[in-house]
Amino acid sequence: MKLPNVLVYLFCSILMSLTACDESNRPDCNCEGPTTMYEYKGKQHKLTLVTNKAYLLVTHPEILSDLPEGIVLEREPEKVPPAIGNPVNEADVKRFNGYYFAILKGNIAKLDLSKPGILYRGPYYLDEENDLVCATHLLFVKLKKSEDLPKLQKVAKMKGINVLIQHPSMPLWYELGVENPRMLPMVSIANEMNKSQEFDIVEVAFMGDKPLDLYPFPAIK
Repeated sequence: MKLPNVLVYLFCSILMSLTACDESNRPDCNCEGPTTMYEYKGKQHKLTLVTNKAYLLVTHPEILSDLPEGIVLEREPEKVPPAIGNPVNEADVKRFNGYYFAILKGNIAKLDLSKPGILYRGPYYLDEENDLVCATHLLFVKLKKSEDLPKLQKVAKMKGINVLIQHPSMPLWYELGVENPRMLPMVSIANEMNKSQEFDIVEVAFMGDKPLDLYPFPAIK
């Protein structure tokens, strides 16, 4: 399924590379977790939880220097791609632009989410095409009309999410971010917001291994 050009343009500012983990050729990838459904373009897509990998958002890379036994860094901490657009709240945007992400592998259940500086743990999934993706700390929301921004801000506040920027070329599109390690997975939040039918589109910023214009979900390359 090919993404519309408008979505390709929206996500091209946050592209990154990630090596795939395929159950068939990576036996260290535990792909026997529970399944969940993700609504995309009016259809339900099955995602299978990968239990031994996680995406982690942190304030500083030093936080990951002392991981519990059985957990290792698969990808060293890197600065998150900056939120570029019209700030809804400049302080929030500045804070998020200073964060780091890393990829962990191992006994993820041992990770202490109460440790200061850990902001979000994003789950990894196998999709229906057996490709590995993770739900990052970002959501993209398209309003039905510009007057719906207060509604988005109200819903985001109720769910503990920050409305970060408005896309400069597509003013109905907004980028949201979460910084709560106890937050529900972004897939669940997107599903809830889509079910409410209050917004035109609500999509998770997935990080995957396929080229962006070929991937069935909006993805950070």
